[in-house]
Amino acid sequence: MPPPPPASAPRSGSGWLKHSAKQVRIWTTDGIARWFSELALVEQSLRDSIIALARAGRRPDQMAIRLRAHSDFLLTARNKSRTALPQQDSWSGEHPQTVLLPLSDPAKLQTNLALTDLLVEEVFPSAKCHGGMLARDVPPETIAAFLRGYHIHEDIVVFRNDLLADWIIGRSTIGELTDWSVFVASAGDGKLATLGGREVGLVRRKRISSESIGILTDPVHEGVDLPRGPDAYKRDSGAYDAEAMRAARPSTQGLLLIYPLDPEYLGIPSRKPVITLALSLPQTSDAGTTWIVNSMVSNG
Repeated sequence: MPPPPPASAPRSGSGWLKHSAKQVRIWTTDGIARWFSELALVEQSLRDSIIALARAGRRPDQMAIRLRAHSDFLLTARNKSRTALPQQDSWSGEHPQTVLLPLSDPAKLQTNLALTDLLVEEVFPSAKCHGGMLARDVPPETIAAFLRGYHIHEDIVVFRNDLLADWIIGRSTIGELTDWSVFVASAGDGKLATLGGREVGLVRRKRISSESIGILTDPVHEGVDLPRGPDAYKRDSGAYDAEAMRAARPSTQGLLLIYPLDPEYLGIPSRKPVITLALSLPQTSDAGTTWIVNSMVSNG
């Protein structure tokens, strides 16, 4: 840093010392600096939310604007925020799955099957690996559209398809979850069926209650798209470590797992596959962040 100029140094018309014009400094406290940084993040969250609305083709009354909460400040006056609702709805590092199924609603099951037929036909999973078929380089918009069209059980809690789709699009606006793979499980000894023009072996899962199957996923499948494959993530016992696979997953890379289930093992009269889903998600930058949304918007 150059020495300070003499007191008699000439000043420019703006009042700054000429040879210090490019050395502007703002002195502040650590607290104010932290507040400013957080406010910048709040502003960016608003911009990201608006971009997500545009990409999703939705209106603000269909998809709630999500603002990052500030640790010290209210986003607006309390009398103007009566419908504000704090949320922590990140699926960072999670593996939501459809273990509660609408087995008593044949229309939903048929819709899900037709929807999956179209997706598999579109992405065309051709790489056979670890008891299934894998497609890579699927855009997040395709995944989000598929999730929005999928019909879930009305009582499901974790796998909220609309919220997941909105979250994925929101993350993609800041460079996360931009690169997806789709894995279709195919049991080697399962009953054969056709899905999107591809022959698959139906996976067997049994109900533990009237409409729940307990655990859906096979841990090995959460690593099928990773560079080193799932075999690189084994515990000392030899069991696959799905949590370690998700931890190793780049923040850009998501995995959609599709399990076509055998209706006979589920004990339902239909002969068509029952489509169930799971996601393997990386750590994203919104983990642990609180957001403020409008509670009057249903999918906020």
